[in-house]
Amino acid sequence: MFVKLLKDEREKMEKALSETSKYYSSRADAIDKFSHLPKTSVTETKSTSKSAASGGKDGDESKESTSTSTEEKTATSDGGKINMHRVKALAALDAQMYMDLVGALSSMTDGYMLILDNLEKNWDKLEHPRGKGYGGAGSGGSSMVY
Repeated sequence: MFVKLLKDEREKMEKALSETSKYYSSRADAIDKFSHLPKTSVTETKSTSKSAASGGKDGDESKESTSTSTEEKTATSDGGKINMHRVKALAALDAQMYMDLVGALSSMTDGYMLILDNLEKNWDKLEHPRGKGYGGAGSGGSSMVY
């Protein structure tokens, strides 16, 4: 019975904590939908050219040139106007996750207290599964071992 209690409490805790991974994905999706946030894209182009010439008036010659070009674009849709419905949806998502975690923490605390209570009440049974009078062969207890 005690093992079943431990298993049930562990499963409840795992289930409560597994929901947190979905929160981050949902939050990222909600933020992606914000149209008032500037979206920046950076493009970097790098080119290298090498040339070598041999035998000439000045002898062997080798040239290498490298050029780097970076282009950054920033765009906003809605002209930077904040969509309050999106902001409220994000706040609701955060508040819901907070309440879920508070509930999970409370449930875990209750579970630990339940486990400790059962452990304390059943300590004698766990320490002496066959009873206190049983001491094994030759100890004077009622041994049924042949």
